[in-house]
This record gives sequence, structure tokens and C-alpha cells, in this order.
Amino acid sequence: MSFNLKGIFCKIYKMLSFSITRGQLSFIVVSAIIGVGLIVLAVFLLRNLYYKKHFDESYYKKIYKMAVLDDYYLINHFTYTVDESTKTKIDHILFGDKFIYVIICKYFEGDVSGKYNDRSLIFQSKSGKNLYTPNPINEIKTITTNLSMISGIDPDYMIGLVVVNDNCRVAIQSDSKQFYVIQKKRIDALVHAIESRPLGKMNEKRLYEAVHIINKLNEKNNG
Repeated sequence: MSFNLKGIFCKIYKMLSFSITRGQLSFIVVSAIIGVGLIVLAVFLLRNLYYKKHFDESYYKKIYKMAVLDDYYLINHFTYTVDESTKTKIDHILFGDKFIYVIICKYFEGDVSGKYNDRSLIFQSKSGKNLYTPNPINEIKTITTNLSMISGIDPDYMIGLVVVNDNCRVAIQSDSKQFYVIQKKRIDALVHAIESRPLGKMNEKRLYEAVHIINKLNEKNNG
């Protein structure tokens, strides 16, 4: 026995056309469109909420993948007490061939703009309202200085990176070659560009010593 799908649909259409009015049919179509729209909106909001809550995990996967592909050393969740009032916390420390990348991760529900040396940046929320937020470049500068101080490693070998979510547009006027605010999707391109600078690579012994010194200082490993 074979089914005539075209005939079945025609019969269903005829039944509906006799049983409901054109206005009712329009209401059903509009309601269906609204329902689908609400479902799409709910999925979008839930996805953004999940991403915001787990953004650090997303950043880690990106940086870990880069470390594996480029054969770089990577230390995560570095913690060290500088003094009674200062504690250094670093999300990731990536050891390239020429530089050590000190990385902290931020999530902004909006866009940031301003100047490199500004104390605060302009934060434009998704609703379009302009507010101010502390300039994370100042934070990464302090963190890098502290890491250099406690490890004895020359700060000229360190690059400070503030990694932000991809839907945060960054417009910071800067000519710095050491400190950056960068979207997650652009971090690998930036690191590769920095590593391509015409400088000699750290020798293997110096690189291993830097990794060993910083890893030994990590209070996370000693807790």
C-alpha cells in the first residue's frame, strides 16, 4: 500500500479552510511566528548567560589550544602574595619563544574605548548608555611588575594581555608594544605577530628556568 502525501495534505487544507475563518488562520500564523521568535530569543539569552558564567573556561580552551599547537609552556591560575596588602592573581602565563605572556581575562557586557594612559575607559552598555570602568591596562601593568619583582625575571621579556569577550568592541588609542586589550578571537594572531619581531629567541635553559621559577612561586601548587 502506498500513501499519496499530496492528496492527504490537500484534504487537510480543505478541512482547515472550511473549519476556520481567514482571521483565525491569520491569528494562528502570527501566534506561531511570535512563539518561534520567543524561543529563539530565549535560546539567545540562555546562551549569553551561560557564556558569561563560563567565559573563563572558554578563554582557557583558546589559550590551551594555542599553547599545544605552538609547543609553548602554559601555567594557569597563578597566585602569589606580594605583601600583606597585595596579592597577585594571573589567569594564564604563556611562555613563547621570545616573550612571556601575562594574561588576565575580562568579560564586558558592552564596548570599551579610551586612551592607553586613561585611568578609566568609557564603557558603552548594550543599551547604549555610556559609563566608566577602570582601565584594565593599569591592572595588567601592576601585575606584570609584581611578577617580575617576585620572580627576578626582566620585565622586558613580559607582554601583558587583557583578553576580553569577542562581542566586546575595543577602541583604545595606544602605541604600546608591551600591553594590550584584545578580543579572545584575536589573541593567537597577536601572539604570533609579537613572536615574529626581529629578536633572538630565549635559549632553552633560560626559558626552562623562567618556567620553573614561576611555577615554584605559584601558591596554588603549595596550598
